[in-house]
Amino acid sequence: MSMEMNSRERKVLFLGNNKKLLDLLAQKVNQQSSLYDVEVILMKKLNIEFLRSKPFDAVVYDFETGNDDNEKILSSLHTKYPNLPIIVITDIDDPNHALKLLSLGASDFITKHAEFDRYLPRIITTNIQRSLLIESLQESLSKIEQASNDESTLNKFIMNIHSSLVYDEILENLSKMIQETFKSSRVIICLKQDNRSNIPVSYRFSKSRLKNIREQSPIFTSYLDLLLMDQDNDPLVVLHDDTFSYANNIKHEMKYYDIKSLVLIPFNYRGNLMGFIYIDHTDEIKFWNQSELALLKRIASQLGIALSQAKLYQLVDAHSKTVDKLSALCNDLTSVVSITKFLTQQSDSLKENYVQFTKKEIEILRAIAQGMSNKQISEAMSITLGTCEVRISKLKRKLNLENRASLVKYAINNNLL
Repeated sequence: MSMEMNSRERKVLFLGNNKKLLDLLAQKVNQQSSLYDVEVILMKKLNIEFLRSKPFDAVVYDFETGNDDNEKILSSLHTKYPNLPIIVITDIDDPNHALKLLSLGASDFITKHAEFDRYLPRIITTNIQRSLLIESLQESLSKIEQASNDESTLNKFIMNIHSSLVYDEILENLSKMIQETFKSSRVIICLKQDNRSNIPVSYRFSKSRLKNIREQSPIFTSYLDLLLMDQDNDPLVVLHDDTFSYANNIKHEMKYYDIKSLVLIPFNYRGNLMGFIYIDHTDEIKFWNQSELALLKRIASQLGIALSQAKLYQLVDAHSKTVDKLSALCNDLTSVVSITKFLTQQSDSLKENYVQFTKKEIEILRAIAQGMSNKQISEAMSITLGTCEVRISKLKRKLNLENRASLVKYAINNNLL
């Protein structure tokens, strides 16, 4: 029996004072649906906080009329767990009573009429699916808002980086903006030199009370060796207690300079390594998320373009008396600006067309493209037919498609088979 319960997908809590009724309802729900793992708890043993450590997908609440504590508990449950579906069982069939229950936080209710238990599994399923849909919409909205914020921040960086064609001004503007945006302790921009004996520190910006990291520090030299050897363009994050090879090499340096965490981001132009950006935090550990690291990578890319523009501008200025050379260099500058515009437009296009799928959604898309029916898909994925249909509907809405044929075409066009 325990193995069967562990394999069930959803956990449902039956809550009330009438243990005989709750056990009977729980038994009938288990008999009618293998989807639920049901647990019965009496009111006197309820500890609302325990739901945090043992989350449920839905609560079935036996609401006893005339007991004021029932209203308080219902309201408290909804306040602490606003996304948890609460289905109320009541013996009063009255619109005003129903409205009161909903206002207290119930997501649905059912009256204790004859054989009402027959409809309970369907009501539970409906409310869980509705809750999942709301959660999915909230998650999508959060991702859209995050993407919008990232694009807004990136655009501010682009305007800041490209506001000058002077090396020092570009580095100073970028360093200050990075420090303000990410609340960092130090920002150091290192440019790769042709002479390998030169340490590539070109600009530093840090809080006044902090020590300046020495130019011969392994933090810089070891990382440059890694870049020259691996040509890895992804940001490298190091926390004070990390133990991988590079982290071990710089552990003493991090302790000496009071560094809790740091991140290094290389930047290139047309495939050639130009240098890297160093950012650290000394007050507390900064845990960088993927969105922030992706943003840093795009900022570094823009820096590579800006510095190339600045270098080109210096050449143009130095040879301004030679008309032929000036014309050629101006054409190159126009080309670089066009590349910048193209990259920005391409970034906007990727944002508009970007759709992120879960592993389950990709499996369903592939199954649909292979001609499988909903029943075949549900059996292959070990989910209920209803759950399968809901997920297919969510896919259509996410992709703004109307039918299965469109889903098949989308899967083929995007190489999801």
